[in-house]
Parts: sequence; structure tokens; C-alpha cells
Amino acid sequence: AEHEYDPGRFDAPRAADSLKAAAPDHVFFFGPAEDFLAFARESERSGMKAALLSSAVMLGRAAFELPAPVAARTYLAYPGELPDGAWSAEFTAVMAKGGAPLRSPAFQAVAYAAAKTLVEAAKSSGRQLTRASLVASLERLRDFQTGVLPPLTFGPNRRVGSEGAYVVGLDLDKKQYAPLGARVTPK
Repeated sequence: AEHEYDPGRFDAPRAADSLKAAAPDHVFFFGPAEDFLAFARESERSGMKAALLSSAVMLGRAAFELPAPVAARTYLAYPGELPDGAWSAEFTAVMAKGGAPLRSPAFQAVAYAAAKTLVEAAKSSGRQLTRASLVASLERLRDFQTGVLPPLTFGPNRRVGSEGAYVVGLDLDKKQYAPLGARVTPK
């Protein structure tokens, strides 16, 4: 089953009711956090038992506002390294120095990694920064450590950097992501 909607016009009760009628095992939800929360609450109201699948980057801290029964069957893709002492040291120090509150760790960590990668590529692209020199510099990056993502490697036909993600659940009491296994990478 599929339910499409126009941005800013999400009808959560209608979506939950129409998807419940299809009796899915899983619902992939790709939309903003507020729509996801509305859908989750309506799926709880309607008695839908489907697991909800989305992205920690898209949902941010809003994921911790889910009703407990829905949170128990919610699974999120988390692209970065899961927070631990080593992860949090450099990243949180930069966040604190800049006065940025940690509101959406997954999104902020990915943005931090992107900025760190761009700075590294710009530094090694030569004195005259051009698009071509920046792309060439990125293509030479091998096993670049951002501290929040697995090592990034780029190449002439590789523009992804790092592949894979963790699948995480939600610990509502601690307001943190709970890993459900090892990092999953495509084969």
C-alpha cells in the first residue's frame, strides 16, 4: 500500500485509517517529524500494529515524543557512529564551543561530518580553489576520519563516502537511540 500527500497537507487520521485497512507489516515513513508524530499517534488510535520505519536524521529529537507502544515498534536508520565517549568528545566540544545545543544528534553529526570533509578537501585542493580542484581533492580522500561517521572514501565514480547505517530503536526513558545490532552495509 502507498499513501502520498502534499507537503503541509498531511491528514494523519485518513492516512492511518487507509493504511490500517491494508494491514501492512511495516510502514516506511518519509516526511517531516511533525507528520511522523501525527501519524504515529493516529496509528496507535486506530489500533494499527505495523512497525514504523524512518530515519533518525529526519525525525531528530521528535522521535522521543512517540507514544511508548509505537516507540517499541519503531525502527530508525542512523547513519553515523553511535554516540559513545570517543564520538562525543570532539563533536560535543565543537558544539559547546559554538554554543549550539544538541537537539538532533544524528542530523547535527552528519552536518558536522560534511563540514569537516569540505574543509579537508578545500585545504588540500591548492591555493586557487575551483570546483574542479575541490572535486579532485574529494576524489583523493581515503579513509577520512570525521569522528562521527565511519571512515569516508571517495573516488572518481564514488560520491557516497560512507555506506550503511545502524538500525536503532528508541529508549524513551533515557531519550537516546538504542542499537539493535551491528552496522548494516550493502553488499
